[in-house]
Amino acid sequence: MNLILGGYRHDSTRITDTESPWNNGLDKTVLAPGMIDLFAYIGAFSNAPTSSDGITLGVSLTSCVHNLHLLYTTCGDSDGVANSSYAKSVEGLTDTAGDSVSDYYQVLLNNGVHDFNVWNNGAYNFIRLSFGKCEEQEKPYVVRLTLHSF
Repeated sequence: MNLILGGYRHDSTRITDTESPWNNGLDKTVLAPGMIDLFAYIGAFSNAPTSSDGITLGVSLTSCVHNLHLLYTTCGDSDGVANSSYAKSVEGLTDTAGDSVSDYYQVLLNNGVHDFNVWNNGAYNFIRLSFGKCEEQEKPYVVRLTLHSF
């Protein structure tokens, strides 16, 4: 999310001489530009704890001359590693990004954890949506849903 959409870069606390809020040796340093000029379809499955907040990502999207065709984010609702970073990264993103994203999916998997079941579901649906796009839409399309496992 940070590399492509444009968010905060995270560097080693050994270099920054700061404390890591995640106890993983990384700390937020500088705001980096995104690479939306290279990627029009982005899928994020179980965001890293270092993901920037939705407002930061949305502002970065609006500052780019290129629009994003698809942003697909997914996480399990029982994911103890990524659930809070997922929630933080999607909060306010649609309001801030506006028309800079054509289609935006926020998919939360009921009883999903930090594993391949969530990631395989995300990859499968992201690929279907990426290669199934044939026409442009007038307004951005935002989908928020929770999938229940049976």
